[in-house]
Amino acid sequence: MQSHLDEVQRERVYGRDGSAVGVPWVWRDLLSRPPAREDMRITPTFSRDVLPKLLKEIGVRASTAHLRFHEDWVLRPELLDAGPMWKDRLAERHGLVDETGRVRIYLAGQNAGEEQRGASSAPPGAKNQVLQGTAHRGIAQAVDFREHQGRPAILFRHGPTDLRLDSYLAVHGERLGPDVRRDLAARLADPDGAAGVLAEPTRFVR
Repeated sequence: MQSHLDEVQRERVYGRDGSAVGVPWVWRDLLSRPPAREDMRITPTFSRDVLPKLLKEIGVRASTAHLRFHEDWVLRPELLDAGPMWKDRLAERHGLVDETGRVRIYLAGQNAGEEQRGASSAPPGAKNQVLQGTAHRGIAQAVDFREHQGRPAILFRHGPTDLRLDSYLAVHGERLGPDVRRDLAARLADPDGAAGVLAEPTRFVR
């Protein structure tokens, strides 16, 4: 960024350290500097007890735009699960019938290379094509595929009691006998071969 503001106009205007010309740098010249007086220093007590009340009083609150999916789905703030290139949130829709789902959002980091970016966007579309028309009680059913804040995302049907396969085995695995294990494997097998190309986090047990 190049600034051509004069001395009066650039008062209290800062740019990013190392990339701004013509204005002070925000960290070097503002945030990292000690306060002019000790009584102006922000203390942990002020940050914990006073600052939240001040922010609430002037109407500053955390943005919730990232918790809206499409037009009528609301995402829960806490994550259900996450991986290196994706994160899952519980989705809720309230109307004549209350519904729940699971939204998987695929991430592409700001510093990701072309290969990583491709990995974060190509699989969701391919997976969505595989899941279309697939109805199996051992596989989470894909309901919708769209972008969420510029990132690909898939909405799966999901109930409050659904468990991911590895989570189910971690909790109940020791109590599963050979017959139950064989039955579980048979129920998860897809006769059309679709289950073989799905990522493990999209297999659930009900």
